[in-house]
Amino acid sequence: MLVGWNERLIVRQQTNWSAGVALIILIGLCHGVQAQEIAQNGRSTQAPVGQRQVMIDVYYRAGEAGDEAWLAWTRAYAEGRPGLRVIAREVSSDAALAERLQSIRQVLKLPGETGPVVYGLSRAIHQAADEAEFGRQMDRLLLIELYSRPNCPHCDQAEQHLRKRLVDYPALRLVKRDVASDSQAQAELQAELRRRNTSTATVPVLALANQLLIGFDQQQKSGEKIDAILQQWSVLPKRGS
Repeated sequence: MLVGWNERLIVRQQTNWSAGVALIILIGLCHGVQAQEIAQNGRSTQAPVGQRQVMIDVYYRAGEAGDEAWLAWTRAYAEGRPGLRVIAREVSSDAALAERLQSIRQVLKLPGETGPVVYGLSRAIHQAADEAEFGRQMDRLLLIELYSRPNCPHCDQAEQHLRKRLVDYPALRLVKRDVASDSQAQAELQAELRRRNTSTATVPVLALANQLLIGFDQQQKSGEKIDAILQQWSVLPKRGS
């Protein structure tokens, strides 16, 4: 689904409207009660004051060895990586959390109805053979990709803005992909565009939080869109963390 900013939750293709509504519901479900739940369940990695922590929700069932292993993997991944807030969400004794997990499964079209899910930045991890594969998927979840080409002033502006902002998001990693010289990057971008039933010859294209943001016009518009998305999926560190 391709979304812009205040258009972020407004789907540009009529055929995708129902998915857009689902995303609006999902965001409300996932973050409507985050303040009290973070206070109860959140574990954060150290980050300097001013830096923000990306929220990683772990939906699991207590007493299930596989589920609890995923919670342990997530916490182990976060150890030593500043800028992450791991939030344990135990679903077997909380109907509201169980319903929220089902909404995530439906919107992201995850197979199956049971098992742990790690969720953040509108992305989910639901299958991993072992802890090493899980770590690679976490790396991918926290990745921001900027598709660009040489001699593109708007691409340069987008990159400058992102690198400046990501100083405050140490958990996130920016990768610049040159679609002019990298055929794999070009193919991956086209695949993402097709998946969203759209096309564009415009760069830059930013893949962030399961969205594609096309173009970069000016700081007051595109820059603020990016900043708002980053803030939506993160929180300031707790005092003393």
